[in-house]
Amino acid sequence: MTRDHPDEKTRGVESESSAESNSITGSLRADWTESGHPSLTIVELVGVATNCDPDQLPALHEYVDVEALDALVRSPRCDSRSSVSLRLSFVYDGTPVTVEEDGTVTVPLESVSHECE
Repeated sequence: MTRDHPDEKTRGVESESSAESNSITGSLRADWTESGHPSLTIVELVGVATNCDPDQLPALHEYVDVEALDALVRSPRCDSRSSVSLRLSFVYDGTPVTVEEDGTVTVPLESVSHECE
């Protein structure tokens, strides 16, 4: 798998969440609601983006409070009529990640700083 062919990156994903590439934006996306755990989906998606086994990546809790992240994006908004939505962005092991309350996790491929061998 290489970053030059985003469709190949998603073919081998064996996880509860399925990643899909967006050739227009040059990013990988996955839905964390499938696993119910945004943090697990983040590690899996960064693994796909960097060609790393998720077990080879550093612990996510070294970069962000995992329990707080999961609780924050899974928490219901006080007013369902609100037009405010939650979007959280941070860098995990050199890879930018955006997590949204609607279930979307996005990793822009052009910003991936490394790949595992």
